[in-house]
Amino acid sequence: MVLYPPRLTGTEAFVRIYNNDGSEAGACGNGMRCVADLLFKETGKGSLTFETTAGLINCWQDGRPLMSTVDMGAPRFGWKDIPLAEAFRDTRDRAADRADRRPHPAFAVGGQHGQPARDLLGR
Repeated sequence: MVLYPPRLTGTEAFVRIYNNDGSEAGACGNGMRCVADLLFKETGKGSLTFETTAGLINCWQDGRPLMSTVDMGAPRFGWKDIPLAEAFRDTRDRAADRADRRPHPAFAVGGQHGQPARDLLGR
């Protein structure tokens, strides 16, 4: 995590977050907690806002050492929102996909299938 001078009024810093392989991440909750803890101690503030490539991240101090809250925003699950190494082409047959979701036994032992709660309770 690299902190740069703030680019936006009302933020403490612009933060760039790097993965182990050198690629850049948009946000990292635990990393932001570490950065926020340092700045809580340095500034005496109880809340901080940082700018990242993923947007603004707000942090609040709990009052206990190393206890803080980081608002990462609403999770995004759309395919266009998930970074992939290469384009994803969905070739599944949706009807077959739905059929594969029907209930199935939880485990098999010695060729016998069962469901733990049902087998343990004798139901």
